Amino acid sequence: MRRSRGHGLVLVLLATIGLSAAGIIWYCFTWTQVLASTDEVAALKIDALVERTAKLDAALQIFVRGREGDLTWFTNTSALVNDLHARAAELDAGLPGVAMAPRARLAEALQRTRETVDGARANFDAGSTLMALDAVESNGQPTTASIWSELQAMRATVAAETAAASRNWWRRGGAAGAVWALCWAIGLAWLARRRHADALPEAPAEAIAEPAEPAAAVVEPPAPARPPAPAVADVAEVCERIGRLRDAADVPTVLTQSAALLQASGLVLWVRDDDALMVGAAHGYPDGLAQRLGRVALAEENLITRAWHSGRCQTSPAGGGRRAAFAAPLVSASGPVGVLAAELAPEADVEAVSAPARLVAGQFASVLGETAAGTQGSAGDPAVATPNALVG
Repeated sequence: MRRSRGHGLVLVLLATIGLSAAGIIWYCFTWTQVLASTDEVAALKIDALVERTAKLDAALQIFVRGREGDLTWFTNTSALVNDLHARAAELDAGLPGVAMAPRARLAEALQRTRETVDGARANFDAGSTLMALDAVESNGQPTTASIWSELQAMRATVAAETAAASRNWWRRGGAAGAVWALCWAIGLAWLARRRHADALPEAPAEAIAEPAEPAAAVVEPPAPARPPAPAVADVAEVCERIGRLRDAADVPTVLTQSAALLQASGLVLWVRDDDALMVGAAHGYPDGLAQRLGRVALAEENLITRAWHSGRCQTSPAGGGRRAAFAAPLVSASGPVGVLAAELAPEADVEAVSAPARLVAGQFASVLGETAAGTQGSAGDPAVATPNALVG
């Protein structure tokens, strides 16, 4: 079935190619016939002009040899000149853009002939027969010779230009056909490669007759299970321990429990220090973290400062060699007092622990807010909350 469709497609393409090539050939042949017809019509009109020029030359010779003329001669000769002008105009209309130079020179020669006959007629009417004879003899015959010459040149020029135009049309048709055939060849080659790539190899009869062995199932390793979200009871227990904080010595223990609850590999309690945040306490990091991190200015742009300014928990997903993290603001009744920031374990889900993190941060904020209020009351400086009494 597939082969029959392929054969049908090939036949359609070949028929299209043949019809298109025939159209190009017919177009070029038609234009060639038009040009040949133009050449034939021009030859007939030029022959008629040659015949009328011969009559005009004979009339001029009769006038010169007889050394006299009459009104009838002038009337007949003017009619011949007018007829030559009319036939030259017909030739111009039938040869647009062909033999331009010979036709222009022929028009000049015919105009000189008209002026010669009209001048001789004016002298004859004035009684100056000798002046009329002199005008015809000195100007008439040279102009007829010029007409003969231009007609011969026009005949040769028309034949040469129509032949050149015909060859040019065939060259254009051949170039168009070559480009068209090349495009079709490229398209057919691309289609053949596409069909060959899409075609499925047919199985041999022996392979169909024999039962195929079942393929071995590919067992993919199970995805690492994510730990469940913290239970409500565990969150409540940690919050209770934070609420009972009264001594800085108990802070590391509470941070350790909070880190276990929030599945954090590292937990930092940032507290306010004038216009910056400083490490108040930390879990999961080596000693000397506060000295290495220093102060984080509140004007900086990072996860911790965004949590401080927005008053909302900020999260950062894992990626680019970094672990997932969150920063929960510590907001007490008197305002923000710090930020609880955590770096999560590789298997932890930041979205699952963000809600418990807010509860834990809220409990820390309550304790630190009370401590800050007590410190302000004793120091008399309400501008800066310094909960160092809790975090040491």
